[in-house]
Amino acid sequence: MNLSLKRTIFGHKAFVSVQIRRIAKVRGINSNLKDGKHILMWEWDITERQPVEDAIKVAQARWGLPDVYLVSSHPAGGFHAYCFKAVTFTSALHIVSGTAWIDPAYLRMSCIRQHMTLRLTDKGQGPPSYVDILPGYGQPTANYTDLASWVEYETYAKKSGILFKP
Repeated sequence: MNLSLKRTIFGHKAFVSVQIRRIAKVRGINSNLKDGKHILMWEWDITERQPVEDAIKVAQARWGLPDVYLVSSHPAGGFHAYCFKAVTFTSALHIVSGTAWIDPAYLRMSCIRQHMTLRLTDKGQGPPSYVDILPGYGQPTANYTDLASWVEYETYAKKSGILFKP
């Protein structure tokens, strides 16, 4: 539900907006490695698999990336991917932001937080599920035991985001 109020006060426009949405508490993994570097993580909101795979393959060829793990973020569509290549956060942002179709909100939040995060649990439509491994170039330079931080956070629930209709 969205509530908004607009008023002109002494020649100035005032605007207040409140949004009420159902939330889900979820668990995720951050890109941070124990040595201060990061692994690569992507998020797409598009629902078709082929454009996502094509974008990953272009990134792999351009940057010589090892295998990339593709995950369906929920049954209604959307994808996550991760690659165990250890790079600086600046390099990670450069590679991920240069990948076609990436979710701009995901990039924005990654910049604010100074790490990338991928959800691992259900937020109302089922948990992320494994899709495929896209073979890459060379060996990974990190593994899951090198990851430094897991996180619990709140996000908007997908199942029934609106509490009631205005």
